Amino acid sequence: MNALSWQKLLIGAVAITAVIAGLVYFFGRTPDGPQIIGAPQQARTAWDQEHWESVMRGYALATNTYELLPENVPVDRLHCSSCHLNAGGNPKSAWWVDLRSRYPTDAELQARVNQCFERSLNGKPLCTPAADDAPGDCDTNSDMAAILTYMAWLDQQWAAQGLDVAPPQGYPPIAQLTGDVARGDTLFEPKCGICHGVGGQGQSARGAYAFPPLWGVHSFNASAGLARNQEALARFIKWNMPLNTPGSLTDQQAWDLAAYLESQPRPTEATQ
Repeated sequence: MNALSWQKLLIGAVAITAVIAGLVYFFGRTPDGPQIIGAPQQARTAWDQEHWESVMRGYALATNTYELLPENVPVDRLHCSSCHLNAGGNPKSAWWVDLRSRYPTDAELQARVNQCFERSLNGKPLCTPAADDAPGDCDTNSDMAAILTYMAWLDQQWAAQGLDVAPPQGYPPIAQLTGDVARGDTLFEPKCGICHGVGGQGQSARGAYAFPPLWGVHSFNASAGLARNQEALARFIKWNMPLNTPGSLTDQQAWDLAAYLESQPRPTEATQ
């Protein structure tokens, strides 16, 4: 075999490896871990058939949040799926599986969803959860009901995987390090700028959302978890970014980028 043939073989092997890596990321994890749960496609069970319209509405709200709920998200240009990748179906991105173990009642989970609307989406709550002294109106809010029904559907998809392990929560751990803003500044443009813009402003395609803004008036506010918890942000970056090669950054690079992002200006409180 001549040198040119070996070169072609090597290029082909690299291409196949890249394709396989992409398929593993987008359609499932390694065999010893939970799979990414894809978008709902069709009702398969009796429960699905009964709740399918609400499941699909919940998925739509997760993936087109500010477009579908402009009164609740008037300024922010993020979706729920901007942080909870694969619309809450990604086990390395604070997925929405098994939230009932942390928020066992509807009122508690509704309050947590509202908190995301007020902080991560810099907007307004969908409704008022029931409390000891007041009935609230979340139980009759169709959008809140859709989000919770979609979460219940994700739980069913997890159960269907048949894994005898507890569902992961949050983001996988990384080494405990200290982030450096200056190093993060140097890393940002080559590692993040192609998608999020060199000024962190996000990007749109023909006026439609493409990549989210990471700071500024259209991003999450200073009360959001990723703005207050540098370790959580570093974990998110390490295991989910860059989107086409997640896990490729070193732990130190993830910490440095997190420090840089948290040093940038963002809204200080929810829009009223």
